[in-house]
Amino acid sequence: MKNSKGQALVEFVIVVPILIFVMMAMIDIGNIVIHKMRLEDNLNTIVSLYQDKNFSAIQNIAANSNFNFSYDSEQNMTTLIAKQNIKILTPFLNLIIGNNYTIETKRIIYEE
Repeated sequence: MKNSKGQALVEFVIVVPILIFVMMAMIDIGNIVIHKMRLEDNLNTIVSLYQDKNFSAIQNIAANSNFNFSYDSEQNMTTLIAKQNIKILTPFLNLIIGNNYTIETKRIIYEE
């Protein structure tokens, strides 16, 4: 019977880095999803404040949060935009996505 400890070590050395990469990529993607959900919630709050014409509260939210907020008005429609950069930590995933991943969410308000 041959010694299979060497074979198991080779398999371990091949599989473990792949598993670590996959787990780290899942953490980064989960981080992006969580930040996207928070950005959506913040923009929903800003939309409510914008409809109530509470511009000082909007400025407070934008100043206290780490995202960029802008708006653009054309005729009867206003587009509210929130952007945030997320740093990618997983090695090699940042080669695919880039070091910073920008999430953006928009809301369009029709004003009569």
